[in-house]
Amino acid sequence: MEALCTLVIPLAVLTHLWVAPYTKVEESFNVQAVHDLLYHGFDLERYDHQEFPGVVPRTFLGALATAVTAAPFKYATEALALPKLANLATARLVLGLFASWTFVRVQQAVAKRFGRGTGACYGVLQASQFHTMFYASRFLPNTFAVIASNLALASLIRDEKGDARRVVQYLTCAGVIFRCDMVLLLAPASVALLLLRRMTLVGLVATGVVSSIASVVLTVAVDSVIWGRLLWPELEVFLFNNPAGDNRSSEWGVSSPHWYFTSALPRALSGSAFFVLIGALYERRIRPFGLIALAYVLLYSMLPHKEVRFLFPVLPYFNVVAATGLSRVFKMKGRKRLWLGFLSVGIIAVVLLHTYVAATVSCMNYPGGKAFEELHRMGLGAKDAKVSVHIDVFPAMTGVSRFGEDYEAWTYDKTPWDECQGEHTFDYLVTADAERPSYELVRQIDGYARFELPRDFSSLKEAVLSRGVPLVVVLSPKVYIHRIKQR
Repeated sequence: MEALCTLVIPLAVLTHLWVAPYTKVEESFNVQAVHDLLYHGFDLERYDHQEFPGVVPRTFLGALATAVTAAPFKYATEALALPKLANLATARLVLGLFASWTFVRVQQAVAKRFGRGTGACYGVLQASQFHTMFYASRFLPNTFAVIASNLALASLIRDEKGDARRVVQYLTCAGVIFRCDMVLLLAPASVALLLLRRMTLVGLVATGVVSSIASVVLTVAVDSVIWGRLLWPELEVFLFNNPAGDNRSSEWGVSSPHWYFTSALPRALSGSAFFVLIGALYERRIRPFGLIALAYVLLYSMLPHKEVRFLFPVLPYFNVVAATGLSRVFKMKGRKRLWLGFLSVGIIAVVLLHTYVAATVSCMNYPGGKAFEELHRMGLGAKDAKVSVHIDVFPAMTGVSRFGEDYEAWTYDKTPWDECQGEHTFDYLVTADAERPSYELVRQIDGYARFELPRDFSSLKEAVLSRGVPLVVVLSPKVYIHRIKQR
């Protein structure tokens, strides 16, 4: 049983990877970086960031570690004549398995300190939730931060020799290299280490300073070479988003101070929030972990721009608390155990249903990737010809990446359409526009529009048989493939 509850985490990650193999715009920098590291090596002039540097520079360290690990598999995919997308799947597999290993490390630490039953409960709760499992194989800076945060959490739970120092090291490195906002987690974790007398103030500061210097040296050394200028990427990100300055992140939207508590956390934890309350109420030893996560959310709530993915590093902290609550339910006696047991099973079923529906929707949100793959299927007979393809913004945001550029003889252009030198430049267009002058529509790719309740018994039957839930998925045209008209 314990081994099964350990396996559910990597199985959940791999299932999400299989269901939704494409990537989106928020992952684009690291996806293109992994591609360039695999295919261009030391030829830095051909790297995607030379043409599309993005709003702020990001570190290559996460992409570099992934590419180095995935590189041997590239030769296998080429020997088997598989499309380049297979290498994207391989790279995501490498990242997903490593992230899964860190979740399992947390589970093992929970089992060792709070009991095997609690460890099994953590595995079930973590694997059943949508967000962390879906994004565990996706190339977001947040995912790399979660990996470091998980290792810090496992060390925090174990409370063995050297673990306190590792907590500071992991969170400091993550903050310096991948996500500067990890300081919001490092701060309450450091306070907890001091209050629990697991570290002295001198030891804490010394560990933080040494870890910071080592991390800065590493990221500056690697990223300055690849970017072609002296650079500490995460410092520039911090200056861009500095809440005491311009706070440019607000340009991407502003949410109310309570949004994380009233919207993001309930969705991310689903019904597990119920078990968080039970765990915090009945298990004293678990409260510091909940307080650390709560402090992080409170600090982040002060910033106007908010996204669910900013909470990813602390969702496992809440799940550790929830695991003790769920375990406590099954240790109760009498009627209380009976009723709370039934309620708990029902809550987990609802969480799984939510994950299923969210995954179903998510796999339909990559029409650009599907259109790009369809284009190459259509053009298989002309793969060695000189064919030019223009990719509009929306397809590029919803699945198109350099991993989809299968044919070496073809040229691919992502220049904004209004900046192109004429409408007759390209053989094919991949666009969100249903019509383009001088071009004919050859394919239409549908994507998710909304869910609807069945209107009659036949539609209800079809929905249940096809999706497993009594909901009708409504699709609408999202991306179009146009071919230039013959003159």
